[in-house]
Amino acid sequence: MRRLLAVTVTAIALLAIAGCTSGSTPDTAASGGGRPPGSPGATGPQNPEPASSGGTATTTDNGRQVCAAARKLNSEKVTTFITQLSKSLEAAAAGDTKGAETARAAATTAVREWSTGLRSEATKAQDTQLKTVLTEMATVASQMTTDLDKVDDARLDEMQGRLEQLCGV
Repeated sequence: MRRLLAVTVTAIALLAIAGCTSGSTPDTAASGGGRPPGSPGATGPQNPEPASSGGTATTTDNGRQVCAAARKLNSEKVTTFITQLSKSLEAAAAGDTKGAETARAAATTAVREWSTGLRSEATKAQDTQLKTVLTEMATVASQMTTDLDKVDDARLDEMQGRLEQLCGV
């Protein structure tokens, strides 16, 4: 039961990271069934509030691209990690050792790809603060394992907040 609680708490924290960086759009019902407000056929508000100008990193030559890539990595790899880790725990609970090992390996691969991708984006970043945050996130991600007691949720949340500030949300 303690293990399930740890998975739930960690999953919620990691999904918050993935959700904040997924580049999601406003509720489609509020924006005319998927159309941007103000476009022909949109049923939502016709004069929406101006969009955020983004964070400080988006003012550099490649800041927008690096931020977009980092958001995509966070969303995809964190979701894959959580999904595979859940499958691993479910398989283990059902006595499926091979299934648990396969899912655990997939979770580990997602974390490795997440860390490698963040490092790659950090090398591309021209904004020094963005480069630093991405490098730190990559380091924390590389230390993650399928042992949920070792996941540093607070550190990931703090870095995610810095990334959001730099990239804008």
